[in-house]
Amino acid sequence: MPPDRHRPRDTSLHRAPFQSPWPVSSTTTTPSSPRQHAPVNAQPSPVLAVFGLSPWTDEVSLRRVFSGHAGFHSVHLMRDQYLDKSRRFAFITFDTTTDAMVALHASSDLKIDGVKVRVEFSLTTSPRQRTPGSYAGRPTRRPRRSYLSHD
Repeated sequence: MPPDRHRPRDTSLHRAPFQSPWPVSSTTTTPSSPRQHAPVNAQPSPVLAVFGLSPWTDEVSLRRVFSGHAGFHSVHLMRDQYLDKSRRFAFITFDTTTDAMVALHASSDLKIDGVKVRVEFSLTTSPRQRTPGSYAGRPTRRPRRSYLSHD
C-alpha cells in the first residue's frame, strides 16, 4: 500500500457551506401573498392592474367583478404564451380615469375566487409592442462556401 493512503486528510482544502450575503427574513411570504411587493405610486390612468390572482381566475370572473362599475371597457388576463396558464395578474380598462378611480377605491380589500388581490393604477396605459419574431440585425454567419468550388 502507498504510504499516503493512511495519512489524515487536510481539512483546510474543504470549503465552508455557502452563506448568502443577504440577510434572511424571519417572516416568509408566500408567492400568492398580495402584499409581497410594495405598491408603486403610479399616475392615475384609465387602466387598473390586478395582482395576486388565483391561478384558476379567468376573464369571465374578472369581468363579473369589474363590469358593475361605470365605464368598464375590457379585461386582459396575462397568460404564459407556451403553457396558456394564468400569470396571476390582469389589466382592467375603463373609459375614463375617473371611472377607474372609482373602481379602484371600491376594490380595496377585494377578494376574487377566495384570494385577496391588490388593485392599483397600471404603470403603462397600453400593451407593449410585439416583436417581429425574427432578428433584424446583421447576420452573424458568413455565407457557406461550397466544398466543391475550387476558388
